[in-house]
Amino acid sequence: MRHESCARFYAGMMVVAALAAKDASPGGWREVVAALVEERGDMVCEVDSLVSDEIVDAMRLQRPRYVAFVMLPEELNGQTIQKIRRMMCRVDDDPFDDAIWGVVTGPTAEDAMRVALCRAPTTITSVLATTGVDEQLVDGPITVISDANPPGEWWAKSKDGSACRHSTTGDVSRVFADAWDSLDPDLLLTSSHASERNLEMPFGRGNIASVNGVFATVENLGMIDYSTGQAIEGLTPSGAAMRQLSAPKREKVWVAAGNCLIANHKPDGSDMIMCALGFGKVNQFVGYIKTTWFGEIGWNTWRYFASYGLPLNESWYAANQLLIKKLLVDDPSTHDESTQAGLVWDFDGTVFYGNPRRRVSIPSRERLAASQEVDAPLFLVFDDSKPGRRLVSAPDGFEVFVADDFAIITSWPNLAPNWRKSLIFE
Repeated sequence: MRHESCARFYAGMMVVAALAAKDASPGGWREVVAALVEERGDMVCEVDSLVSDEIVDAMRLQRPRYVAFVMLPEELNGQTIQKIRRMMCRVDDDPFDDAIWGVVTGPTAEDAMRVALCRAPTTITSVLATTGVDEQLVDGPITVISDANPPGEWWAKSKDGSACRHSTTGDVSRVFADAWDSLDPDLLLTSSHASERNLEMPFGRGNIASVNGVFATVENLGMIDYSTGQAIEGLTPSGAAMRQLSAPKREKVWVAAGNCLIANHKPDGSDMIMCALGFGKVNQFVGYIKTTWFGEIGWNTWRYFASYGLPLNESWYAANQLLIKKLLVDDPSTHDESTQAGLVWDFDGTVFYGNPRRRVSIPSRERLAASQEVDAPLFLVFDDSKPGRRLVSAPDGFEVFVADDFAIITSWPNLAPNWRKSLIFE
């Protein structure tokens, strides 16, 4: 194992790669690692395995604030992601993640380099969604195809702020394709059925699928058998019903808040996630690597991103720490049996693809109503990690849970615009 470091350990980022173990590893992937390290002046940890005690030891020594796992497509699978998820809680004695982490990858080293550098967007201005969002989420255009509306109904807000409702019979995947082409949106927010190979439109009215490395519309041809939850193999969509989506010009982020399996990589490379990170120019992606239960991590990520003003990397981190607190700190009697099972299921069910240090945000509208009615607690991510951190002062009525890296405000009588400054820690 090789360590290269500077003095900025607490705010810095550790880049983890197993390229040294691959005699024929492409030179381009080493350039991805070098770019991540050079840009931030942090440290690289070269290991034989992406899940090992060596990584934990390096984190204990350096205490990085962020960790980026550079992974070739052939290294990427759900089992490795789940092992990394558990490993990231082992640095100290508390049960929480000890750094904000993410996976930097793509179908090619060139794509991974774009994901690593992630020049844009930094502020979301346009949205394409297959689940409900508030019309005031962003000032720019929004198109929403949601099962909250009657089948075939959808709405769109134009650049001038006017919103109109529409109705389409039959396959609505063409509505998604039209919005993808015309908006070239910054943000994709999706829910409903999905698999590694497809995103189903609400009410089963068509699919967006990964077809030969590009996104395309596909009629509802039974791409997944929902009685078993298994994707149907060997399907090659073709014919007049298929329409290839335009190659985007704008780089994007994608929150797959309620989709099964969409973030899981398949060895044959036919999956949605590699298509998103490559053809789709998606730089940050939060989604499930297995089936969902009630979507604890996915929907709380969206709540923190849309309603609480956290950037996407911190929103996913916050959702994970809140789940761990519910499982291992809170009184388990507060959860019924089904809720407890769903929390356990979600613990290692999601992944953040992208440079974990890059901050992409929705314009701040504190506590804007998200698509789910139940709010999550407030969440503060500290700039550094400090063992034994404690709360010194808070407004009357605030109940605050404090950890080394974050604080969760579980109760508050009112919320002033400067509420963050009213909490003092040491």
